[in-house]
Formats: sequence, C-alpha cells, structure tokens
Amino acid sequence: MLTIFAWVRVPVFLIAFVWAHRFYRRKITVAAALPLLGLLITTAGDLCGNWFRACFFFGAAHLCWFAFLIRRGRFSWQTAGLLTIFMLPRLGTVVLPAVDDAHEFAFVWYAFCTVISVAAAVGARRSPGGVFYVAGTATLMVSDVCIGLHLAGIRFATHAIAPLYVTALGLLLVALWRGVPEPPPEPELSPPLVSQHRNALTMAVAGSLLPVFFIAAMLLFNGKYCWYTDFISRSGLVIAGKGRPNHLAAWLLTTGLAGSAVLCGWYFIERFRWGKAPLWQRSVVMFFGVLGAVGLAGIGLLPFDQHPDLHNFCTLCTVPFGIAIIFSAPTPDDQFGRRSEKAIWLVFILFILAVIGGLTYLIGHKPRGLPFTPMAQFVQKMTVLAFYIYMMGQVTAYAINTRLAPSEANRP
Repeated sequence: MLTIFAWVRVPVFLIAFVWAHRFYRRKITVAAALPLLGLLITTAGDLCGNWFRACFFFGAAHLCWFAFLIRRGRFSWQTAGLLTIFMLPRLGTVVLPAVDDAHEFAFVWYAFCTVISVAAAVGARRSPGGVFYVAGTATLMVSDVCIGLHLAGIRFATHAIAPLYVTALGLLLVALWRGVPEPPPEPELSPPLVSQHRNALTMAVAGSLLPVFFIAAMLLFNGKYCWYTDFISRSGLVIAGKGRPNHLAAWLLTTGLAGSAVLCGWYFIERFRWGKAPLWQRSVVMFFGVLGAVGLAGIGLLPFDQHPDLHNFCTLCTVPFGIAIIFSAPTPDDQFGRRSEKAIWLVFILFILAVIGGLTYLIGHKPRGLPFTPMAQFVQKMTVLAFYIYMMGQVTAYAINTRLAPSEANRP
C-alpha cells in the first residue's frame, strides 16, 4: 500500500508544479524546483523499506525545503533553539535507546534537518505559500515524533503516523503551488539595542527556569536518588536499577541540559556579535563557548547507561567553557559589563577552580585523602552551581546594560 501511494503521488506533484508555473506565468528556475525535488525525495524514502535508509532521504528532503525557504525569509534562530530543546530529549531518552548503535547517526541527521527546515519555514512565513510550508513541515515533524514513540513501544502513536504523514504531504503540495510567486521584500529589523535587550531578557527568564528541570529529574527518579552520593547523570539514566524504566526523569534532565546548551551558545554568540573586543578575541570566545554548548547538549543526548564513554567525553565541555570565560574577562567596557565587573567574575571563577583542584587532589591522595563518595559528587554539583551563577550573572548584566532609557525608547 505504501509503495502504491509513493508512486501515485509522483505525477500529482509534477502536474501541480507545472500548472503553478503556467498559472503564474513564470519560468522554472533551480530555486523554485527545490521544493518539488524535496517532495520527490520523500517518495524515495518511502520505497527504502527500513527506517535507517529512509532517514537519509527524508533528511535530504528537508534540506531541499530549507535551501528554498532560506532565500525567502530570515532563519528563525528562536524556533531552532526551541525545537532543539524539544528534539534532543526525545532523541536521547526515547529514540536512540530503542535503535541499534549503527543506526543512531541516521536519526540524529534526520532530526537536525527537520529543525533547520521548520526554522527556515517560520522565518519565511510571510512569503507566498509560507504558512503552508510552516504547517507542512511542522506536521511532518509531529509525524516523526510519533515514529520515535512507535520505536519506543508506545502503541497509540503508531496509529497517528500515517494520517499525519499524508496531511503533511498535502500541505506541502499546496505550499509548492502557492509558493511559486516571488516573495515580498523582507521587513526591516528591529533596532540593534531593542533586539539585544529582548534576547537578554529571554535568556534571563529561560535560565531562571532551567533548575526546575534538574531538580524535578532528581525528585522523579524511578528509584532512590541521593543528592550527596549520586552524580547528576544518575537521574538521567534511561533504565534505572533492576530494569526499571526512567524515561520521565531522563527526559527532564535532558531537557534541562539541552536548554542550558542553547542558552549558553546563544550568549557567547551575542558576545561575538556585539562585544567591543578585537575580532580574534571575540572569535575565540564564541568558538569555545559554542563548543562547550555542543558538549553540554551531548551529555543529555548520550545518557550514561547508553554510551558511558561518549557521555564522559562530553563532560569535558567544562574545558572549552573555561577557556571562553578566561578570554571574556580582559575585554573593554561594553554592554556585557565594565572591566572591573569582569575582573570580579574572573576572580570568582579562579577561586572556584582552585577549590575544585584542591578537593580533586585530596580525593585522589591515597591512602589518607578525602573519600571519593560523597566528595566527588559534591565537587560536581559545586562546579555546576558555580557555572550557573556565573552565566546568570552575565545574562543579568547584559539585560541591564541594554535597557533603553525612556528618552531612547520613544526615539524613532
């Protein structure tokens, strides 16, 4: 049945595409052919026969829509961040534990392509057919979520896959027909200072909510969790002791980690864009800040009980973050703080590092050193708390320094 559906829709897509160009009296261009190519590639994905190969084709289809839509609007970074916070926990706690290790990359690839295509569609929503592209790609994403739940053994999601998939293709076909005309001129951007203040407030509010996810993961752990004898990663185990499923707590912890990664990467990108340091210094800050954010997201994407070696490797994200923080300190006065404020924060970080280094040395000093438990767990939580205090302090200063005075707010 799926094979028949895949082949029958090919002439429908071609006829709709040709008719749209005749109706709008435009020549077929490479850019306009990209959404048609994306729809045709979904046919190849349906004919693959297994999820592993299909993910690569469906991901390529999303890339075609992304390449078309990115020219008709602005990429919505806010949407990409929200979808990352939503998709990473689903991958790490539901999808990847249910598939073979050799197939995990295909699902990660598909999730990445889905995120960027939906974000590009949201950015191009004001162009012709843009609303239908948003609806189509979003519906296809929901269908993909149901596929992940199906792989995890959640039965009710299985019945929703086919209707959502057919609906998504129908919406994308309408978007293809409506999207042939050229897009209107893009609206002007908000003044830089207004955009900066809005971004800073968003980071501050979202950052203040993130601890709730970590605390909830510890409280809702399917078993006995002790804050001074267990590492934080224990609350994110997909399978707890004695084979007990721990999906809720794992999802909460991974959501907190994904949200932290997005906000940290966003902040260091803001420092690159608007800081007053030399270009090379801002580049170093952004590179290591984003690299640390990727590692932080990897901790959640790769739970300890599924990939212990990769999980432990991602915990080294503290090193790039430390480099970014050190290079952020000796920068001129700007909207991220005065030199004196940055110096105080640097002293705070160096003091924390000194305490961590001393305690780590005493833990490893045998036979009369400190006991591994509970000192190692205490050191981990102290490090996380210190980094959280530092980041919230930076974001708060950024929000205060970008706040407009009443006279500036009323200025055209």
